[in-house]
Amino acid sequence: MEPGEALSPGKIVNSNALTVAAAVRQLGGEPVMLGIARDDKESLRKKLTEGLNADVLITSAGISAGDRDLVRAVLNELGVKLVFWKIDIKPGRPTAFSLRDGKPVFSLPGNPVSTMITFEEFVRPALLKMMGHAKVIKPFITATLKTAVKKKPGRVNFLRVGLERQDGEYVAWSPGDQNTGILKTMLLAGGIAVLPSGQGNLDAGEKIDVHLLGPGVEMLEEL
Repeated sequence: MEPGEALSPGKIVNSNALTVAAAVRQLGGEPVMLGIARDDKESLRKKLTEGLNADVLITSAGISAGDRDLVRAVLNELGVKLVFWKIDIKPGRPTAFSLRDGKPVFSLPGNPVSTMITFEEFVRPALLKMMGHAKVIKPFITATLKTAVKKKPGRVNFLRVGLERQDGEYVAWSPGDQNTGILKTMLLAGGIAVLPSGQGNLDAGEKIDVHLLGPGVEMLEEL
């Protein structure tokens, strides 16, 4: 359901569309809101066909392996060639990327934080590159963990972290529940820590690499 509508049982608010549109607009793009597609091929075909008229198509949800995850199948029917699906990252593993006649199609997971993080790490650099920017990857800063972090080896983890400066250095900590449905933790985060796939649990005092959130191209130009 769209923001502003009365919430009813079994419904969730379509926050992802506004989040992605705001992120695109922040970069200087012009978002076109397609609205909600239902979990059936006819509805998806209509929305995706309309979306393919834009320079870039970004979808959210419907790309995992469930019975109603039909986005990849419908894109294939529309002549969109899948380049990759599933990445060994957490969150955001079901992320997909496709092309039709050189036009990029990003299919992002549906959980709100997964959508935000995969946009930040994959879509934002691509859009900046398409706009002609030379610096499209936000540089890493090094931060010291204030608290221990649990992590299983096997995937690259994107950890939301709070940040502050102490004695000229960054200190980082988890601002709360890292579940991908918890938006508050994203709002409190100052950056995204990128933890390597082979990394296990981290102790307080260890160094981590962090992408800063917030500042856009202006910050990149200065660094």
